[in-house]
Amino acid sequence: MKRILIASLSLVLMSAASAQQRDTDPLAPLTKCFSGTWFRVGSTDRLPATTKWRMVEVRDGKAKVSMDDGYRLMLYTDGPNPVVNLKIERAAPGRIVEDRAAIVAQMQYLVEHNPKGSAILDMAEQGSIEHLTVRKNALDGHGIANVETLIQQRTGTVATAYLIDTNSAGFDALRTDFLALLAACIEKQ
Repeated sequence: MKRILIASLSLVLMSAASAQQRDTDPLAPLTKCFSGTWFRVGSTDRLPATTKWRMVEVRDGKAKVSMDDGYRLMLYTDGPNPVVNLKIERAAPGRIVEDRAAIVAQMQYLVEHNPKGSAILDMAEQGSIEHLTVRKNALDGHGIANVETLIQQRTGTVATAYLIDTNSAGFDALRTDFLALLAACIEKQ
């Protein structure tokens, strides 16, 4: 009986491990974008293979965004606290247009649900990347300063960065360097 239980448990664990495996890892190079820079990667967590969707808040409730694959990275500079919470995802095949629409609606929702005039939404294109930013108008050292989303429709890559409000004089330089590094990596895909 004990052997049967151990064998059954082994099969369950092996099937759970195989459910987490993927044939390819096209996002892996993006997790290495910050090596050798003034950013330090504190953790790199890959999305479980079984997770295929995330829900986002929009004006009319919730919307789905597909996630065929993904990573979460916590980035630091010289201090003990993270400065960026970065999520890099790959949309499910054929879903990037719908996912982009849900992400834009989510960012509009974020602006609408901040005190009037305290946050703005900027949208721009640079090369093959669309860049969306929800930005606080004033740094106060609390919470998220910016939500930065880079979307490359050609590859279905979505990178969303939550820049932590450090109320630091170097915040603009940090933001500029971070976004330049990330965009360059995405363009290389």
